[in-house]
Amino acid sequence: MHEQRVREALGRPVNRVILAPDDSVILNIGEIVTHRAVQSARDAGVLDILLDSVSKENVTIDPLSTRPHETGQAALESQNPLEPRQD
Repeated sequence: MHEQRVREALGRPVNRVILAPDDSVILNIGEIVTHRAVQSARDAGVLDILLDSVSKENVTIDPLSTRPHETGQAALESQNPLEPRQD
């Protein structure tokens, strides 16, 4: 059940700051739950807090305005729409 909640949380924003026991910030409000954030929360013993703080709201997002400037590590070079095609 825990792993199902983790899978559902990945890619969603959190609605509060997630702190480690040393008060370092794992995720800030609105930041996206990543595999790294899940592992950091698990290592810090605050995974339940992270999972309980995942926003369940459906929001409308313009994917082009929120797209990172970098290409994903697993993307093909020809898939980067930000660079002109060289045909």
